[in-house]
Amino acid sequence: MNFSLPLPANSVIAQPSVLLVFAKAPRSGSVKTRIAATLGDERALEIYRTLGSHVVSRLAELPSPVKIACTPDEAGGELTGWLGTHLGIEGQGDGDLGARLERCIARELAAGAERAMVIGMDCPEISAPLVAEAFRALDSNDVVFGPAFDGGYYLVGVHRRARAALPALFREIPWSSRLTLAVTLAAAKRVGLTVALIKTLSDIDTEQDWLDWQQRVASAGLP
Repeated sequence: MNFSLPLPANSVIAQPSVLLVFAKAPRSGSVKTRIAATLGDERALEIYRTLGSHVVSRLAELPSPVKIACTPDEAGGELTGWLGTHLGIEGQGDGDLGARLERCIARELAAGAERAMVIGMDCPEISAPLVAEAFRALDSNDVVFGPAFDGGYYLVGVHRRARAALPALFREIPWSSRLTLAVTLAAAKRVGLTVALIKTLSDIDTEQDWLDWQQRVASAGLP
């Protein structure tokens, strides 16, 4: 495996490409709230843990360093206890999703990464080859997105040459909306960024999303 070595909270490393996995502390009542609304907090937590472990396992063959960006910042111990001490840990900091994405990507680019990428734990069909494809897309584009069928995105990557345009990508965006990606793409176009899109995939946000994915796994033998 080529995961990064354990790092103290908020530390960064200089690498050509770095992948951050955004993760919340695995606490009942604070994760998968839309699933919890129908299945309860404890079941939602179980599903969150299952998805997180699954996503991290799917990245095992990625040649780039993988780190967990956690919220709240002090939850690093909870994440390493769950996902393993072989992963680097850093805090996301305060603010809405856009502020945290901007901060974490800017931090990696400032530390020397040429390409910084973020995924969440909501997309079980993510894979090391797909992330590698997204990194390659940044060789000839400023930004890359993995679109989600719900109008958002499950992956965003930025090349260092687009560092000054980060505010345009992550500020004044309607998060958790069917317009999230469309508004972001329009903002990227306004500031002259070149954008690549990789495969559109499904996020797991609701009980029905979870059931649909379970059915796909059962019927198609998906890993």
